[in-house]
Order: sequence, then C-alpha cells, then structure tokens
Amino acid sequence: MKIPSEFKIGAHTYTVVFRKRINRSGTCWGRAYVHDRVIQLATESNKGKLTESEIVVTFWHEVMHCILYDMGHALWKDEAFVNAMAENLTHIIATAKFKD
Repeated sequence: MKIPSEFKIGAHTYTVVFRKRINRSGTCWGRAYVHDRVIQLATESNKGKLTESEIVVTFWHEVMHCILYDMGHALWKDEAFVNAMAENLTHIIATAKFKD
C-alpha cells in the first residue's frame, strides 16, 4: 500500500514524514504530532528494517490518533483502543473488494 505524503482530516492537512528511527532505542515505530499536524513513521526498529505491513499498520495507527483528536474523543491517547482500531481498519482496506 502506498502511504500518502499528506492528507486531510476535516480542514486540517497532515504531513507524513519517514525517518530511519523515531527514538534512539528504535522501539517507537510512529508518532503523531497532532498540534503540528505531522505524522512520523520509522523505517527501522531496534530489530532491523520494518516490513511494509508494519509501516502500513503504524501509519493507520497514527492516523487514528489524529482522527480521534480532531473529533475531541477522550480515547485519542488510548494506545490499546487506537491499535485495535488501526489493525481493523488496515484489514478492511487490505481485503476490500469493489464491483466495477
């Protein structure tokens, strides 16, 4: 799946930036800076290069943080909730079928 360089949530434009690592330890794969409207995605972890699938799930995870923040939802910082939503959304997108 291609990951956009930018996208909109409502009237706000978010920019997506790839970095080798988000933190020194390599344990953080992505980060949403909701006030700056920037998502950072890592290409490596402490265990080596991230797979495309891992990066895609991380992208949707960070997007979910942004969507929930934009909605004013109390669960926008809840990692377990956001992760479950992102994994389900990623699965839906990957398996979606369209009729011509």
